[in-house]
Amino acid sequence: MKLIYKLWWSTLFVKLIISAWMPLSGDEAYYWIWSKHLQLSYFDHPPLISWLFYIGQIFENFGSAARWPGVVLVHLSLLFWIQLLKPHISERKLFWAVILLLTAPLLGPGSIIMTPDLPLMFFWTLSLWLFDRCMRDQSYKNYLFLGGALGLTFLSKYHAVLFLPMALIWMGLNKK
Repeated sequence: MKLIYKLWWSTLFVKLIISAWMPLSGDEAYYWIWSKHLQLSYFDHPPLISWLFYIGQIFENFGSAARWPGVVLVHLSLLFWIQLLKPHISERKLFWAVILLLTAPLLGPGSIIMTPDLPLMFFWTLSLWLFDRCMRDQSYKNYLFLGGALGLTFLSKYHAVLFLPMALIWMGLNKK
């Protein structure tokens, strides 16, 4: 397990260096402008991407490091995938699953470019992890956190609406 966490930390470090070095793309600059004028919604996207750029404004003196909050957020989703997969597969398979996730376009190289998909990936994964916890321990606190995570998922990208039907189908198939 230590090797997995060493890999996690080293890839996070590499992503932060590369993301600070690369200039912002056109879309990222568009979202960065939004962060200068925060709103609860924009014409074509929910607001969370601009909120992340707003948090990242404290790093603007380090190249394009304003995207660091998004990079860290999506990289944190790997920790939740590790927790979700750990009970179901061996440590060796888990290591290779982490390698696969780190080389996937959105969680790997693509995670250094700030798009609305980054917060969606994190909060969808967090919601899935909390949903799993709710199915194991049906405490009020777990459901409260799940509702908060799903709310932030909706603020990331509107595709989050698909979580509820998928959860209901899973609960129906598993007679929960």
